[in-house]
Amino acid sequence: MTEISTNVLQEQSEISTKYDVLQEGYKLHLEGKGFTKNSIRSYLSNVRQFTSFLTVDPELVTDRDLLRFIHNELSNDANNTIVRKIVVIRSFFNWMKDVKGLISHFPFEHIIAPKREVTPRKIVDEEHVRKALRSLDDGTEFKLRDKCIASLILYHGFRLSDLVKFKIHHFGGARPHWERGTDELGVVALGSELVSDMLKYLNLRMSNVIENQPQAHDFLFVNKDGKSISERSVRRRLSLVELSPNLLRHSFALTALKNGTDAKTLQKQMGHKSTGAVRRYLASLT
Repeated sequence: MTEISTNVLQEQSEISTKYDVLQEGYKLHLEGKGFTKNSIRSYLSNVRQFTSFLTVDPELVTDRDLLRFIHNELSNDANNTIVRKIVVIRSFFNWMKDVKGLISHFPFEHIIAPKREVTPRKIVDEEHVRKALRSLDDGTEFKLRDKCIASLILYHGFRLSDLVKFKIHHFGGARPHWERGTDELGVVALGSELVSDMLKYLNLRMSNVIENQPQAHDFLFVNKDGKSISERSVRRRLSLVELSPNLLRHSFALTALKNGTDAKTLQKQMGHKSTGAVRRYLASLT
């Protein structure tokens, strides 16, 4: 191996190591911003794919490098995948420039990601949903629990990840409402049937608590061991009646839009950061 080849390999190794260090710093930045573990994993995977393609120091990267990357590495990817990766790569280099001051210029100023394709949401079979909910109404504790969870998602748009964390005090008891904590919408009025189901479930839940078993929590929706039920368990149990949390949230959104709810209000009700997701529901109605 020639001296020139050795120097090139050493230089590439140093550049690769530098990007690895930068990615660790970017990971901490994303964690500080409150990104989920899955989002961080996805972001870092996109960044790693691009930096592995690069052969130059971050300061020397140009828009041509990104264009070559798109042409050579992403030609078979779907449009929305390409958009997502461009957004992430731009975010990484923005972080290096504006947050850390590691590069003197932003190299992709003139590259604008193409617009995302809006994919219509699947139309929900409302009769199937109603029939599935009726099948959960057999008066037993865990079937009632499943029905209450499904109904809260279907009629009020709650996220499953929030429901499994709720405590008993979040439910207003005899008052037909549900506290949303710091949410701008305050409390949510519950229908009489759902209130009735919730009270029946709570009576069964409290009467079935094993005597003398210490419990360090008061989770509302629990498993047979008295612990907070997991999202995975809820998804599995709902799948037995051909339902899913996503399907139920889609149904809630479509019904709200059909009844005249505006996009901004629906965005807040569903906990979305922007109206982008709501646009996909609107596309299903046109």
